[in-house]
Amino acid sequence: MVITIPARLPSWNTLYAGVHHTQRTAMKNKWHLLVRAALTGEETLYERPVTVRVDAYYKGNKPDPDNVCAKLIIDGLKGFVIQDDTSQYIASVTTTSTKYNADGVVVTIEEI
Repeated sequence: MVITIPARLPSWNTLYAGVHHTQRTAMKNKWHLLVRAALTGEETLYERPVTVRVDAYYKGNKPDPDNVCAKLIIDGLKGFVIQDDTSQYIASVTTTSTKYNADGVVVTIEEI
């Protein structure tokens, strides 16, 4: 399954930079809505573990690949595509960060 989200994914540095908890909560809620809006409604919950690849594209400055905040995406998928974000359901998460002419995220989920 491939999900495309046309928005700039924040970096972990943004979340750790002394952001007030209300701003973090608003960011989390926004990304959960963006993820769910990108779903077609025809998805089913994976029964077996999955691998998740988050390819983040950035216009302008891009974070390091280890700063791509995949957690916002994965938490938005819980209950819709994946059962939970525990190791029982997610075998691995890979992130990339690429400079591009527009902000966006491509999430690829594959059942093992």
